[in-house]
Amino acid sequence: MKKVQKSFKKKLLTSICLLLTLLTWADSGHLYTSDKLPSSLINCIIQDHYGYIWIGTEYGLSRFDGYRFTNYLHDEKDNTTITDNTISSLYVDKYGKLWIGSSKGFMRYDYHKNHFIRYSFPEGRHPRVFTIREDHKGNLLIGTAGYGLYAIPRGQDKIVFQKEFGRRQSNDYFNQIFEDNHGYLWQSSHLSTFTRYDIR
Repeated sequence: MKKVQKSFKKKLLTSICLLLTLLTWADSGHLYTSDKLPSSLINCIIQDHYGYIWIGTEYGLSRFDGYRFTNYLHDEKDNTTITDNTISSLYVDKYGKLWIGSSKGFMRYDYHKNHFIRYSFPEGRHPRVFTIREDHKGNLLIGTAGYGLYAIPRGQDKIVFQKEFGRRQSNDYFNQIFEDNHGYLWQSSHLSTFTRYDIR
């Protein structure tokens, strides 16, 4: 009888501990429903230097300040709005600037004026920006879908085409870019291959 009571107490104690653990774990998150966002299809998320969470969706950009969401949408009559509503990439550089890539362009958020500054690509192109990164030289690299690699060189405020990365047709697609500790730039494309460049 004592063995049965001991076993029962042990099982009860284990069950209570498990239940408390599950309750603690379940309470550690907060669920935000998609009705707060311009779209439930989320492409990218980043946190800026001010602590804001930025969410790029298939239909607009959203900023979360810890209490509420502010949504930003394209307006054809206002060139200080986002270039278009399909946000494909977000990046915060070492100076705290927020850069936004979309399906038709590239822009930067102006914190002082609460609007967006659009950047023009050479030859009037409007590529989908897949990825944004900073290299060790301080250049902002902009990887596009089908138009190659672009950059805003350090100290400049203009997009420049990086023709040295366009030797093969597969090099036109920069789905992801990464610079390793040795100064090599790695690129993935729509193909099942990687390309490595020496940018030292």
